[in-house]
Amino acid sequence: ELHLAFQKIQFLLEDCTRDGVRVWILMKSHFVATQFRVLIRTVATALDVLPLGSMDVSREIKELVELVAKQARKAKLELDPDDESAMNRVILILNQFENRFEPVPSMIKPVLDYLEIKIWNDCNKEINFLDEEIGLDCDEREVPLLSSLVGFMSYCRGALFESSVFGNTDQTDSKCNLELLSCLNPEDFRCPISLELMTDPVTVSTGQTYDRASIQKWLNAG
Repeated sequence: ELHLAFQKIQFLLEDCTRDGVRVWILMKSHFVATQFRVLIRTVATALDVLPLGSMDVSREIKELVELVAKQARKAKLELDPDDESAMNRVILILNQFENRFEPVPSMIKPVLDYLEIKIWNDCNKEINFLDEEIGLDCDEREVPLLSSLVGFMSYCRGALFESSVFGNTDQTDSKCNLELLSCLNPEDFRCPISLELMTDPVTVSTGQTYDRASIQKWLNAG
């Protein structure tokens, strides 16, 4: 039982440290804290029933096990106030997007700084992870939040990190790309759901145009 509990703790830590998982783990921080709390209590229970008396271990080891068991029983594992604050800020930003208001960069930047999302590539990793989660057989109740976070991260990637797109090209290519983009208005080609440039646009009966993948995910979510 002790071994199984430690395995689950290891798996949970691995889930929390995957590439591109920062904003999602932040939004699931209450759930993650609960999972850690349950697992630590499992460790405490396993240590309580561990037959130390029948084991050939030193007195120091026994005292250490008793100490860990006592600490595990008392562990509260409350949510970090900074996590709570950052999560509430993201919820406020998502609400602004839902109400068709564009949040000011000064509201978004503290969240990105807190999550250490500092460059275009960091933002892109978050989007790729969220897209993968939507594509998996995830809980349908999670899809609206996942989709909203994709839109939020896509906005950050386009509005705050756009210049980094050309970071790995030479100056001639960058100049040509910028001249081409200056002739177009990218906002005309963005999907209203994902806020990304549409690659497979479709028009619904209301006359509104969406990216096929985005509107399909939205409809599938009910």
